[in-house]
Amino acid sequence: MKGTESSGLRLGEPPSNYAVQPSAGARHLQWSGTAEGCAPAAADGERSADMKKGNAMSRWQMRRASLCLTALILGAAAFPAPAAEQPQQPSVTLPAALARVLTDYETAWQKKDASALAALFADDGFVLSSGTPPVRGRAQIEKHYSGAGGPLALRAIAFATEGSIGYIIGGFAPRKGQPDTGKFTLTLHKGPEGRWFIMSDMDNGNARP
Repeated sequence: MKGTESSGLRLGEPPSNYAVQPSAGARHLQWSGTAEGCAPAAADGERSADMKKGNAMSRWQMRRASLCLTALILGAAAFPAPAAEQPQQPSVTLPAALARVLTDYETAWQKKDASALAALFADDGFVLSSGTPPVRGRAQIEKHYSGAGGPLALRAIAFATEGSIGYIIGGFAPRKGQPDTGKFTLTLHKGPEGRWFIMSDMDNGNARP
């Protein structure tokens, strides 16, 4: 090599202006100097620091990715996709004795007649309204319904009876022919005279709160 011949150096020997010095904290010697074309070798301590820095960066990047993934999962749980709108269930025709329960309920509600509403229930019947504790017994039901009422249209979508017990599942709206704004279940008990009374009345609206 021309550069080696002109300097009189043999391969593997450092230039004369270099001093061999021990590197602080290193297990080997490294070149020190500024001769052009010669780059000092990195000490073990420096390489170790670079590796530690790289590992720290890698751990930070993994932690950041984990936090981002957690945020996405929590966001998806907090804001679920809206459910597809379900078609309205068709109405069914009730036997006269059961239909009377719904028509009497409509009439009492429209008149805001809490006493007449309570009379439709069995002695120990329940009102299970959304957002309130259970209300039991005619006296408490009358008190619960005091001042309540307004436009109401009820319709049945399913029913069944077996001996002295039965049920009606249905929907309600402000007026007949309008889409349901809510749904209800009535469990029924037939009295000794053959009249059906409401054992429990549970309802809720179709719209999300």
